[in-house]
Parts: sequence; structure tokens; C-alpha cells
Amino acid sequence: MDELAREVGGPLAVDAARLVIERAREQIRAGGDPGDLVARVWDEVGDARAPRLRRAINATGVVIHTNLGRAPLAEEALRHVTEVARGYSNLEYDIVAGERGSRQDHCAAILQRLTGAEAALVVNNNAAAVLLALAALAEGREVVVSRGELIEIGDGFRIPDVLARSGARLVEVGTTNRTRAEDYENAIGPDTAALLRVHQANFRVVGFEERPSLEEVAEVARRHGLPLVDDLGSGAITPVFEEPTAKEVLAAGADLVCFSGDKLLGGPQAGIILGRGELIEKLRRHPLHRAVRIDKLSLAALEGTLLLHLEAPEQIPVLRTLAQDTEKVRARAEYLAVATGGEVEETVGRVGGGALPLAELPSFACAVEESLAEPLHAATAPPVWPWFDPVPPIVGVVRDGRLLLDCLAVADSEVRDVAVAVAAGRGGWNPALIELITDLDGPIHDLNDVLASYDAELVSRVLGDGIATIYQETAEERSARIEATHERWLRRPFEPAIEPDYLAPEEAVRVARLELEHPSGTYRLEMPQTRLDPQMDGPLMFRYAADDPAAIANVRARAGLE
Repeated sequence: MDELAREVGGPLAVDAARLVIERAREQIRAGGDPGDLVARVWDEVGDARAPRLRRAINATGVVIHTNLGRAPLAEEALRHVTEVARGYSNLEYDIVAGERGSRQDHCAAILQRLTGAEAALVVNNNAAAVLLALAALAEGREVVVSRGELIEIGDGFRIPDVLARSGARLVEVGTTNRTRAEDYENAIGPDTAALLRVHQANFRVVGFEERPSLEEVAEVARRHGLPLVDDLGSGAITPVFEEPTAKEVLAAGADLVCFSGDKLLGGPQAGIILGRGELIEKLRRHPLHRAVRIDKLSLAALEGTLLLHLEAPEQIPVLRTLAQDTEKVRARAEYLAVATGGEVEETVGRVGGGALPLAELPSFACAVEESLAEPLHAATAPPVWPWFDPVPPIVGVVRDGRLLLDCLAVADSEVRDVAVAVAAGRGGWNPALIELITDLDGPIHDLNDVLASYDAELVSRVLGDGIATIYQETAEERSARIEATHERWLRRPFEPAIEPDYLAPEEAVRVARLELEHPSGTYRLEMPQTRLDPQMDGPLMFRYAADDPAAIANVRARAGLE
């Protein structure tokens, strides 16, 4: 075991070697072959080093997908998080006064400006926001709520169970499908502390149904001097279809409104509470507030997102996706179909996150074989392109024996990653994918061009102004980068099978030679390298070695070029 661990090296090697040896013994006792133990140790070490929380590509057609992390953050919000997290911050320090401050100060003014609220409070999620509101305003007393609004949210959590933890007693009025304003009126007694209205965010009752307007419920609350708490759920600030905004809800008479930060707001997980100043102050001073307060990174992401709502809401990914032209979605699906050999299929997308459950968003998907669903769930790199950066897991929808890669929430920058992952899942490549990754907003050079020509004119057209930057990386730096990439992908020590070479200086293109194993045979490649595309640390053109005509003919035949 010690010898095996030394061969791999690193602090995790001993535990990995012990585990591999134990499994190997079991396989041998069962009459099996344990295989390459060193390779298995490398796999164990690589698995232990790999983070479990990873970026994923959402090809489900659901924009705010709870299982996939809900709203992706805007670039500006991410930059603000990075800036705040890289060192100390004024999280709870008033720089002007030179004394202790409050973390609530950072977002309160922006929220007030966006919604017209008197005051604002931010906690770590919306369930905590409603829990805090009821604990501060109605602990040990009654809260009146419609039976038609006692809903179940994700993972089996039910609103009545969550709210009961506040110490308030829920008084249910009306029926599942019909509740009137007088039902609230008749339920109010000397022990009533508040009225609660829960937005039907993740369902709708249609047909024989009745529900009082917010204005009607607010009027009942006013007559009895009771606060009306409105759980808005998805919580739009910028108008999104017919979803009510926080500003509209406050104007209609709600005394407090609570909603999520990571749904239609487009920010991080957070619970936002807006409303009357004296009520917000009660919540702020309640002991539960400390337990549910927002952390500094989420606060930074929320502030960055709210600043975009002030002047550039179109830069928020969720809002941009919901407002995009359907033709752009179709174009991504068609581009992906060309690159993968799939078929374009018209689909219906959803907003998700409990918002607008009846809204249908026209969308398009690329349909490929169902067998690709499992390999796309894992980070992949095509076996013929080990120098590519890892592709994130891709989650699509299996329907009618096919995998639908819905392009509604797939960003333009992610289309190539999806195509690369499909190629990897099939264990090979195709000329259309070569076209996809060599497109630099100009003419697409297909494999015919690359195999048949290697002149300076073609190089210049492909590389453009990037030629001057190529030699900024030395051969030693490049070798180190290749080695690091090799270990990251294959989790093996680097074996120097790639030898850097250079063309004449006037051609200004670096070339690497590589003996490449592929199911169809062993090929020798020459690969011009560039950093022109920041998403791609690898070749922008391919050329099989001119001194091996048999290899060229073989590859061309398998690619369908001859």
C-alpha cells in the first residue's frame, strides 16, 4: 500500500490506496480482475479533490429551476461579491461615523427607492422572512389566512408547518376554492394579531373559484387596526408578465410584503421584507432576526443585483432570458442541431420557481438520443480533445425516447459546451462540431479547408489580430499549462507525449504534435494554438500531419469527406 500511495503522492493518496486495495481484495476473492491499481488510486484521489457544488447548464426549458440553483447572477453582481469577499468590508461598520453600523443599511435605501416602501429588512430566505414577520407580530396570538393559500412548497415543506414554528396560531377561513372578504371579517376576534395573504405563486385554482382582491383584504385589516402581511413568493420588482410587483402590492394596501431574492428578482437566495417603518423595526429587534440574518456574500450579490434594477434590468440573466426574442432561442437550437446531428423541436418553456405557473414560453430544443442523458450529467471532455476545459454537467429533459436539450435558458456562450459534451458522450467527433468551434464571428472553416490547406492566408483569416499575442507564452509556460490540464482531466501524471514546435516566425503560429488514441485508430495531429478565444484553451484549427498520407486518408474517410 505504501508503494502504491508513494507512486501517486499527495496527502489523499494513502486513504485512496487503502480503499482501492480493499476493493481489489474483494474483487479477487470474487474471482474478478482488479485492473490497474495505480489508475484506480488516481481516480479516487481525483474524486476526493473535485468539488461537489458545480456550475451546470440548464437545458430543461425551466428558467428559474430550483434544483439547478434558481436565478444565475449577473456579471456585475458577481464582480461585487468578488470585491467584497477578497478582503475585509464595512459589513457592520459605518465608515462615515466611524462606529458600528448595520448590515441592513446596504440594501435598504435601494429597496425603498425601487418599491416606495417606508423601510426594508433582508434575511436569508423568504420562508425565514414570513416566519420572522409572524413571530414578531403575532407570537402566541391568531393569524387569519385563507384555506386556499395554505400551500406546500418544495421538498414537502408545508406553509402551515413552517408558520406554526413562529408561535402564532393560524385561523383558516373560506374553502379551498372560494374565500370572500367577509370570511376574514367574521374570523377576527380579540386575539387576532394579523391577516396573512399568500400569493398563489406555484399553482392556480381555475373554474368555480373566488378570491378577494388585495385591496378588499387590506380594507378589512384597516377597519380592525390589524397589519396585513402579504407573502408575495417569487417577488418581482421589475414588471414580469402579469406577476404583481412589490411596489403594486404595497400601494394596494399591504403593510408588509415578503418575497424571495433568487427568483424573479434575479439575485441570490434571500428573503426581502418591505413595508411600514414601525413594523420593520419590530422585526429587526426580534431575537429571531439574528438567527435568520443574511450573510455578507449574499448581501453583496443582492446589492449588485438591485443596483442593476435601478438602471439596467436587462443585464439580469433571468429577466434577459424571459424577455428574449424566440428567434434567438430557435437559432441556438438550430446551431446545436447542426453541430450534433440532432433535430430541432418546438417546445414550451416555463418560468419556474413557483412564478407564473400558467405562463407558457415558446421555445425550441435540439433532440438527440436518450442514451446521452447520463453522460451529459457528468463533466465531460471529448477523448479526442483532452486539452479542452471541463464542460459543466448538462441537464435536459427525456421525453418520448429522446433527450431534449431545450435552448430557452442555455446562454449563447454555452452552446459550444453542449455540442462538445454530446460529442464526448458519443465517444467521438464530427466535422460539424469542428465547424462550430472554429467559428470566430467570420467565415466558418470546415474540416475540408483545414485538411487541405495550411497556408498563411488561411492562418491569418482564422487568427486575425490574435497573431501578435501568441508568443507571449513561452514553451516552458505552455508545457506547464498542458501538464496541469492533463492532470485536471485525466487525473494522471503527465507523460510528455506532446512536444512543442514552431513554424517560421513570419507565420506566427505555434504547433504541437500529438499521437492521439481514438476508437477509430491512432492519429498524429498538428495543432496550431492561440489564446484568441478566452473560452477555449486549445486549437482553433486542425491539420493531420502532411507526412502521413495514409492517416489523412483514413481520417478523411471516417469524417465523410471522401
